[in-house]
Amino acid sequence: MGEDKTGEGGKGRVDTAMAGFTTATKNMQVIAGEIAKMSMDSYENSAQLIEKLRSAKSWDDIVAIQTGYMKTAYENFSSRTQKLGEIMGTMPQEMARTYQQLFDQGRQGAQAAGETAKQAGEQAADQTKNTTKT
Repeated sequence: MGEDKTGEGGKGRVDTAMAGFTTATKNMQVIAGEIAKMSMDSYENSAQLIEKLRSAKSWDDIVAIQTGYMKTAYENFSSRTQKLGEIMGTMPQEMARTYQQLFDQGRQGAQAAGETAKQAGEQAADQTKNTTKT
């Protein structure tokens, strides 16, 4: 009877550990996706810059095109960096929540094991009393 409780606790700990691993994996995939988007945006913006520069008619056009490009590149970079910061800021909280669940399940398993040991001790004491009476 007590073995079932500890077996369930062990399974719960494994499930929680796997959930923690899954949480970390998902966060890393989101981060990798954001970095890939940054790279793709940078490539596309650079290609557009080259096309615009080819069609420039004067030095003023070139300066205006480059200024526009720098402004857009900075805005995109700031936006993506902020998003990455938010993702990385929530990642420790999610991991802590997962491992708090693991700790709670471990504590529950230990309490169940303690109860089982207590019951076994009481049964042994009762058997000893019954044996000594006869």
